[in-house]
Amino acid sequence: IRDVLLRAQSRADRIFWFDLSDSTGTTHFKVLPYVDKYIKSQILKDKTRYQQKFYGMRMATDFYHHQFGIEDAILDEPHLNVLPTNNDLNKITVGWNSGLAYYGRWRHYIEPLAWREQRLHRLLKPMFYSPARKRSILCSGRFGCNYQRDTVSEPRQLIKEKMRGHIATHKITVGDYFREMRQSYTCLSPFGLGEISLRDFEIVLSGAAIIKQNMDHLDTWPNLWESGKTYLDFRWDLTDLISKIEYAKAHPAEMEALAAAAQQKYRMALYQQRDDGSFVNHLIKLTQ
Repeated sequence: IRDVLLRAQSRADRIFWFDLSDSTGTTHFKVLPYVDKYIKSQILKDKTRYQQKFYGMRMATDFYHHQFGIEDAILDEPHLNVLPTNNDLNKITVGWNSGLAYYGRWRHYIEPLAWREQRLHRLLKPMFYSPARKRSILCSGRFGCNYQRDTVSEPRQLIKEKMRGHIATHKITVGDYFREMRQSYTCLSPFGLGEISLRDFEIVLSGAAIIKQNMDHLDTWPNLWESGKTYLDFRWDLTDLISKIEYAKAHPAEMEALAAAAQQKYRMALYQQRDDGSFVNHLIKLTQ
């Protein structure tokens, strides 16, 4: 990779490295000396935090390791724990997250085909369901816990245990999954391998409000996670999780407003050609 980048330096005015990994962590900082910009789907707001090592290469896994004593069976990959210099920190910037992929109701069926036929992504547009539509479920919480990393799976399992007796969290069929989200005011979506979950975008399209661990530590685009504006957050240590779920159940109108605000931001990112919230303008700023 270094040799490729060195050859590129002799041919190009600038070199951009795109890091598509799931979280704010798991970085490829060995390439920083050879590139002009390091563009990542989501980054830490405080970039100096990249100058320290995290257990499991992520802030969240590090937190759950120290908070609950969770150990991972697999070891970190050494190249992912390289620490950037002060000069290299300025190269790190936000690109765009996985929200620009297709998350409509047919995603699970067309995804295998889309790799072979790229035009499918241009032909398929996700449907937005109005947050104001009649809804009968106060909160949905369908998510899995099967991850190789215990620092990812065990916090999800702890959330499931806390939710027992409050909301159902076991998995259901794909069709029932989407129908339930469209009938819900809110949906619970915990951290996975990354802070941002594919489920987040499915929730926004369904017109429900996201309930999730606090996301104030990161910067991303499009940013659908502004606490108290576009989603309902809870503490990483889960101490206020039940009270937040009960608050959401008691304030459906407020949850509807959060969902509407998130949808508005998402629409701007997906469909506006030229606007402060559009992909085109974001890309232009990124290349300047």
